[in-house]
Amino acid sequence: PAGTSSVTIPGGTAAALLHAAPHLPKRAADGTPAIAGIVLSREPCSYADVAVAKRHRLPWLMQMHGVLEHYDLPDLFATLGRREGPAALVISPLGAAGRPLSRRRADAELTLARQRFAAVG
Repeated sequence: PAGTSSVTIPGGTAAALLHAAPHLPKRAADGTPAIAGIVLSREPCSYADVAVAKRHRLPWLMQMHGVLEHYDLPDLFATLGRREGPAALVISPLGAAGRPLSRRRADAELTLARQRFAAVG
């Protein structure tokens, strides 16, 4: 619809969008969703994964001291799973070393988000 957009995140900025998304306007002036969807492509999937890695490739923009005391990236992603929220798509999520996660590992990381999106249809 007019006034609706999707957001695709370029490398290293997923955390910034996930932090901002709950605060973005829900509706455009004409009543359509302000953001129809968010696509995270080839982005790190979890701060916890980075915290336990011997070496990581977490982009500087995503490094946040003490964040795991409060939440992780999958928790932020799950906040999008509400009826008035945008659709979301994760493509080739990365582990701490910057390599794609296996399907099983990605599913495990994003379980809460998947459950929240399924609950709202």
